Amino acid sequence: MLAALAFSCQKEDLACTDCSESNIAISARNHNSEDATDLYISTNTGGTIGIVDVTDINNVGERFIDVVNTDGDGIFYDQPSNVMYQVDRSNNRVNAYAATTTLPNGAAVSPSMMSTSDFNNGREMAVKGNFIVVAEDAAPGNGNMNRFYVYQNTGSSISLVKTFNATINLWGLTFVGNNLYAVEDNSSNLAIYNNFLSNSDGSTLTPSVKLTISGIVRTHGIDYNAENDVLTLTDVGDAGSSTDGAIHVITNFTSSKLGFAMRTARYSGGAFTATIPMSQQVRLSGSNTFLGNPVDVDYNYETGEIFVAERANGGGRVLAFNFPSGSGNPTPIYNQTFAGASAVHLNVYNVY
Repeated sequence: MLAALAFSCQKEDLACTDCSESNIAISARNHNSEDATDLYISTNTGGTIGIVDVTDINNVGERFIDVVNTDGDGIFYDQPSNVMYQVDRSNNRVNAYAATTTLPNGAAVSPSMMSTSDFNNGREMAVKGNFIVVAEDAAPGNGNMNRFYVYQNTGSSISLVKTFNATINLWGLTFVGNNLYAVEDNSSNLAIYNNFLSNSDGSTLTPSVKLTISGIVRTHGIDYNAENDVLTLTDVGDAGSSTDGAIHVITNFTSSKLGFAMRTARYSGGAFTATIPMSQQVRLSGSNTFLGNPVDVDYNYETGEIFVAERANGGGRVLAFNFPSGSGNPTPIYNQTFAGASAVHLNVYNVY
């Protein structure tokens, strides 16, 4: 009954598709030689966006484009429309940039579309179809309010269509089917909002489900990969430390771990609450990792590589790790300084 109430239990919503425990190992899909991968990188300390060809992690190609804002966060490339979106914290809006795949290194670009200035202290974004969701984290400049701003790309403009108040502190976001997964800042919790976009404008949203991710001190970044059913989260630990960060990887998340947790869920404060124990996760941390404040993460299921925006260590880095077989203190397979690294997004595409 709990699962039925908390989720739609429909496979297309990637909710409780199988409530049995599983220990199936995850490995990289056989890489298609016709596929290429670009990594998009935001910074919150300069007017630059990085676009790195990471098709071959041992032979990357780096491009940097100059943009209008000097403080950026959430970033997303929409391949069907060939448009890149970025949260512009300098001007409190969403900027869209067209045809970034063909821009040369050092190009100075202006937005092809811009939203109105609505949020203050915007963080991550999540995109579903032509809808763009921005997380606003509580700060004095916004009256210490947490909100979701929902925009729609009409093809000629980016228009604000809905605003929701949130009852938790916000940071990272990602869509899983019709549900929005949002990390709760200043906690180890993951909030799930079922059928997120169907809520009425102006609503105050309480999570349908709140999961405590054991072992995390303060979560920020989130990525879900449907092809391999892998949930990846970051732990920034103490924000003042540049050495205590971690990555948490949970395999078979919607097919097993989520349903398993819901067997013991409790209803409290308008949401079902449950815990994912450390025994069902893999944690990467330690002196070899260069993880201090990992603020965002993205997983490439094609190659089995996890990419991280690390904000504190060395003033900012982009790191990559091989998909882990167990918890440990691995050395990154890619480690590049990138001042103010605040967000990453992978785009895998066919070159033919």
